[in-house]
Amino acid sequence: MNVKEQLDQRIGSLKGNLENISQDLRQGGRQVWLAGLGAVSMAGEQSRAFFGEGMGELVEKGEERRRRLENDARQAFEKVGSKVKQLGRKVETGTSSRVERTLERLGVPTSSQIQLLIDRVEQLNTKVEKLAVG
Repeated sequence: MNVKEQLDQRIGSLKGNLENISQDLRQGGRQVWLAGLGAVSMAGEQSRAFFGEGMGELVEKGEERRRRLENDARQAFEKVGSKVKQLGRKVETGTSSRVERTLERLGVPTSSQIQLLIDRVEQLNTKVEKLAVG
């Protein structure tokens, strides 16, 4: 038997093994799925047998608890959001103050100083125009 025939034989054997493994996996998966469905079914039956009509009461209590937890979470989120906004304002104010002091040390005029200069220039322009006309 030559090398090609040996390889073909081994490949054929591997294909058969893979098909068997694939089939075993499918069967195992189906059994797991069916077992899960059975567990859900049994849990429902047992809860009805154990709780009887009290199941509705438990559901109501659970819903009430969920609403309270949701409300508590919303309030906590709003409180944290408020604190974050306050902190942001403090950081912004502190940053603005530092920037203003730095600009002042560098001799850069503030916006109010610039506005004052603009007002003065406008006044001077008005006076110059009156003198030129008059």
